[in-house]
Amino acid sequence: MVSSRIDRIEQNKVYVHFIDSGNCEIITDSSCLTKSPSNFIQLATQVREFELVYIKPSINEDDRQKVKRVLNDKINNEEYLLNIEYRYQDVKYISLYNEGTKDNLAKLVIKYGLIMVNQVKRQQKQ
Repeated sequence: MVSSRIDRIEQNKVYVHFIDSGNCEIITDSSCLTKSPSNFIQLATQVREFELVYIKPSINEDDRQKVKRVLNDKINNEEYLLNIEYRYQDVKYISLYNEGTKDNLAKLVIKYGLIMVNQVKRQQKQ
């Protein structure tokens, strides 16, 4: 079973957000949708959403997909330590450090030239 939520329904389109993987999909064939068993609905979501601190994603969709592939490859195949740097408007901004090398994941992706550094104003931090 896949954890997901329906973001909205418009005409014959169902906008689904897959929580475990983070991707979204538009479903036009409602016959492939099913209701979760009641005992699964009671389970708390096992995945948490965070933002990587101090990075600014590219506006180019190809670059965004490259970053996603690099991050998924790194995160899925290695162990990372998570540090919550700050919270702002119910979003937790984090740093991820490779457990073995202590390398910062965001710095690695910046080095590839796929994302840019985002300057955060002091008054925004909580």
